[in-house]
Amino acid sequence: MLFRSWEDLINVRNTLLASSDLRIGQATAEQKPEWEAYRQKLRDLPTLFNGVDPWKVPFPQEPFTTRVA
Repeated sequence: MLFRSWEDLINVRNTLLASSDLRIGQATAEQKPEWEAYRQKLRDLPTLFNGVDPWKVPFPQEPFTTRVA
């Protein structure tokens, strides 16, 4: 994803955090630490990449979740 501004990047980041709320609630005990780490990496993006052009910021990989039947 390429972002023209930090505002665009933060908006997408916030959407990903909101969408992961449901997933972390459905995650197994083994999966929760992965989701928590993913969410923390999303929160840390502005701090970790302060001063970097937004189109150069890599987003973390969303954890793989297996659906339980």
